[in-house]
Amino acid sequence: MSSDVRPRPTVPDDLPRKVQAAAFRGVQEALTNIRRHAADATETGVGLWCQTHRLMGAVADDGRGGTRLPAAARGGFGLVGLVERVTALGGTLRAGPRVGYGWEGRAAFPIRKSI
Repeated sequence: MSSDVRPRPTVPDDLPRKVQAAAFRGVQEALTNIRRHAADATETGVGLWCQTHRLMGAVADDGRGGTRLPAAARGGFGLVGLVERVTALGGTLRAGPRVGYGWEGRAAFPIRKSI
């Protein structure tokens, strides 16, 4: 599997720590889900960029969902917990199938200093 991680130069170095932690956890959860539910994926991509006072993040794969880990290896509440973490910071999270095949998750976090 090939991976591509692209933080754009517009992402500031001084992001609020809670936003940094939530973004890291989101990428971690997305990559874990790819391994669990789309082990047949041959490409994954991670992107981070800023857009109008928001940190944007996306993780996508080209898997078809045909290869999965055994049931005993599955977790349970990662995506639900992630939605709670993102919305608690005033952000949004959307995850679902891509057109054709694969899966994509996108998050947006406000990056105002008061967080």
